[in-house]
Amino acid sequence: MKFLSKSSFWLHSIFFTLLQRFSTIFFGLITTIILFRFFQNDKMQMQIWALYATITTLVEMVKQGLLRNALVKFLHQPDFSAHKQEVQSASLFINIMFTALVILLIIFGGRALSNFLKVPDMFPLLLLSIPLFMLQVIYNHCEIVQQANMKYPPIFRATVIRQGIQFVGIVVLYFFFKKQLTLLNMVYLMIISLVAATAYFFSATRQYLTSKFVFNKKIVIQLLHFGKYVFGTNLFSQINRFTDQFYTSAVSNPMMGPTIVTYYSVVSRLSTMVDVPSIAAADVLFPKNAQAAGEVGNEKVKYYFERMGGILLALIIPISVGVFIFPELVIKIIGGKKYLGAVPILQVTILFSIVRPLMNQFGTTMDAIGKPQINFWVNTLILGLNIGFIYLGIKFGGDIMGAAYGTVATNIVSFIIIYIVLKKTLNIELKNIITYIGVAYSDLYKGIRKFTRRHETA
Repeated sequence: MKFLSKSSFWLHSIFFTLLQRFSTIFFGLITTIILFRFFQNDKMQMQIWALYATITTLVEMVKQGLLRNALVKFLHQPDFSAHKQEVQSASLFINIMFTALVILLIIFGGRALSNFLKVPDMFPLLLLSIPLFMLQVIYNHCEIVQQANMKYPPIFRATVIRQGIQFVGIVVLYFFFKKQLTLLNMVYLMIISLVAATAYFFSATRQYLTSKFVFNKKIVIQLLHFGKYVFGTNLFSQINRFTDQFYTSAVSNPMMGPTIVTYYSVVSRLSTMVDVPSIAAADVLFPKNAQAAGEVGNEKVKYYFERMGGILLALIIPISVGVFIFPELVIKIIGGKKYLGAVPILQVTILFSIVRPLMNQFGTTMDAIGKPQINFWVNTLILGLNIGFIYLGIKFGGDIMGAAYGTVATNIVSFIIIYIVLKKTLNIELKNIITYIGVAYSDLYKGIRKFTRRHETA
């Protein structure tokens, strides 16, 4: 019964986390397909939206990195079991302060950023996003509290409400009111959908929220001390993820810049889809790893990493190979024929993206075992390498393919660095991960055989 209970937790948690991630990707992908086709003759508008969406996503992901891991870690520490109200209040306080800082940066630095990226028309969109960031204070706090309590269905439902309303709005505008499908109206849709999702999330999370705000300066400092490394890690990892788009937008020929950025945006969408299983697994594993590190020790964390790494690679390897063999089909589905110029970029980068599951697991694992500083310094190093490799790639490989070559070089070197660190901290063994890949395929084969035999006898 104990085994069944544990299995039920993993299946239930990963199922809803995958649903949440895939729903985000599904709505985002269909929306992107619509926008790529709508703006196919005006790539400057598509470039503005791609960079704007990247920046707003980056802000939210970085803030979650600052708050989530620290809150989950502290709520699962025995030393803070009697101070849960103070821990929640401290997290909310940091959330508000971070959001205020972002708003100030937009007001006083948004125009300079837009000009640097050669998209001055993005500045009004950033200003319009201020209410969006204010609403995210409540939304993100509820999401983090639900994750800390390992309650994943409400997160999935809130995501569907948020993404679904925005998706329906864009579809309606595209098919019935094309003249109203503007970048400003799409931001309005983002705000409306977030209002609805936040209302649901607050209602669903109320039972887990602290009944009163209890400010404790010492706990705020402790959360910041832990979260500063995770904040830096998330900031650098997210910038690292979108460096190719930022770099090409800033340094490419102004005539070719919009086209190249949209090419990399198409490839980025696909890479995000491939990353979904590993990110979902990391979300579920973090609280379990934090719990295991505090109660059992790192041996259990090592097992979780190797086993989940093997399963994820078993899933992602055939997907990556399939995309490599049929890149034109994938690009036509996502962007249409006018974006077939992205095919060589996709082929160069997709095969080396198989190392990303281990990279995604690495970050949350280091945070869970109380070594966020290692995660921070590794990601800082990787960001520096990525900027350097992409610079060299563009210089010697050209504006279109240069960033792709740089990204491949970064992935290879990053994998080597991360494996060395994992070997020293948790004694992670590559042979065990490879073994679990075989186990995953063996289990799948047995499952298929069992299913076919059952139907043959029937």
